[in-house]
Parts: sequence; structure tokens; C-alpha cells
Amino acid sequence: MNESLRQSILDMIQADFPLESHPYRVIADALGSSEEECFDAVRQLIEDKAIRRIGASFSSKHLGYVSTLCAFAVENNRLDEVASIVNACPNVTHNYGRDNKYNLWFTLIARNKEELQSILCSLSNQAQIKDVLDLPATKMFKINVDFSNVSNKANRVVFSKEYPFDANDAFDVALVGWAQGNIALCGLEPYAEGARFISKQIGTDIDEARLIRRLNELKANGTVRRFGAMVAHINIGYAFNAMTVWATQDESLGKAFADAGFVSHCYMRPSTSSWPYTLYAMVHATTQEELEARINILKDKAMNTAGEIPPFDVLTTTKEYKKISMKYF
Repeated sequence: MNESLRQSILDMIQADFPLESHPYRVIADALGSSEEECFDAVRQLIEDKAIRRIGASFSSKHLGYVSTLCAFAVENNRLDEVASIVNACPNVTHNYGRDNKYNLWFTLIARNKEELQSILCSLSNQAQIKDVLDLPATKMFKINVDFSNVSNKANRVVFSKEYPFDANDAFDVALVGWAQGNIALCGLEPYAEGARFISKQIGTDIDEARLIRRLNELKANGTVRRFGAMVAHINIGYAFNAMTVWATQDESLGKAFADAGFVSHCYMRPSTSSWPYTLYAMVHATTQEELEARINILKDKAMNTAGEIPPFDVLTTTKEYKKISMKYF
């Protein structure tokens, strides 16, 4: 594969995979290549496990689900064992070992708060863990998992509240089901293939134009956070990652951290008696030195924004146990 073309495609399709009848033709026209060559390059990126899938990243809240970030304090000699218990839960999408007393961190998504609490209780009981953190987001500053070589990505902006997702609409539900899969497996005209698939599923004729229009509407109102390539960040060179946590209620720091292109997630979460931190910023880098430099940039941002550096900690990722997309409905 042409390595330059591979990187250019990877850069281009993380933030936005074209919502056009012939998406690979759009990519090819932009990169001076051919439709078939770009399609083959994407398939190779998937085979090489650089890309996990191409499709929609959904806002669980817009789909009527709830989510939280959880952490277990696990004895180090039991970490892999407990991680396996957590991984077995289909409601867990991400699960990481991190260098801290709370050394297993995972995201949990459920239909409602009662189900979520029931699942978390069941997991802690199965794993025999008593020290548990349950930290739902109280404010989101940024979620933008994009490892392209374009620096300082802007936050995704919600422009419209029109045409919200309707869980009672068979087309909407079927569209979510299709778009949370891997559309790269659907050939050169994935949206036409998707329309045929959904039409058979719901017993109503859906054409390609309606499918594309609906995806654009769901992007505009925030139901679809991003429609593009979900990459395996470790496999493309970002092997040094850390969750920085800060003990502050100053939301201006969250906004400042979110402006950094190397920060993929930035949230406010509640503190607890055993965990004083409220602001979270996930930092990614290609080397340990780069990671440390980027954390220092956040410290400088804190000083410049608030006039001081609040108490903070750096939870380095020690192992990726699970990383999948949630299967809704």
C-alpha cells in the first residue's frame, strides 16, 4: 500500500467519512487517487487493525441511554482476573488498567439509571470489589477521538435540535443498528447497501437519499457525535496515554483543556470522600517524552487560566482490556 495515501486517508476519514453516494470517490477526488485504490486502502487499514470500523459514534444520552465512568480498586495480583469479569459484561465498552490505587477503569452504558446501578452492583459482587467509584459526567467539554495529523481539532458543534432521534420509529432504530456496524464492509456504495438492508429489516422501502439525509440530521442534532473511522490508537502509534484528573470546580479549565488537540475527552464528574478529582482530560502521545510534555502544557494552561495549578494526578494507562462500540437496541 502507498504509505502516504494510507496516512492521508486515515487523517481524512476519522473526523468525517463522506455522506455521499460514492464516498470513496469523494476521498479519491480529494487525494488525487482512484475510487478503487481508496477502497482497497481502507480495507487494508481494517485488516491491519489500524481501523476498528467505519460508522457512527452515538451520544448515548440522545438515544435514551445513560452512562457512567467506573473504577475498581483491585489487588494488583487480581487485576487481569477482575478485568475479565468486567469485560464479559456487554454494557461495558471500554476497560483499562491505570496506574493508581483505583487501577481498573471502565465505561458502563445502560437503558436507565436503575439498570446501570444493578449492573455495577453485580460486577462488584462478582469481582468481590468493595472500593468502587461511580462517576457520571456532569458536564462535557469535549469528546473528539481523532488521531489524524491535523493539530488542535475544534470541538464538534451542535447546530440544531430539530429532528431528534425517535426510539418508536422503526427506521430510526434500524438505522442506528446499521450505522453502529462497520459500513466499510458494504462495498463502494455503502449507503445504497444500507438502505436495502434496512428496507428488508423493517418491511418499508428506504432509499439511499433518505438514509443519508437522516444521518445528516442526526449529526446536526448531536445524536451522531461523529461519523467516521474508529481507530485502534495504540496500533497507529499512540501507545502512551494518560487520564489526567484535577481537583477543581473551575469550568474555565475544562474549556481550556478541551482546546488542546491532544486531549480527546474532557469532562466534569463528581468527587467522593475517597476521590477529590472533578475535571478529567484524556491525553494521548506517541512517546513518553511527548506525553510528559503534553501534561506540562495542561499545567501551563491551568496556570494561565486560573492563576494556579490545582491538585492533580496522572493515571497512566497500563493495559487496554476492552475497547468496543456500544450495541444499542
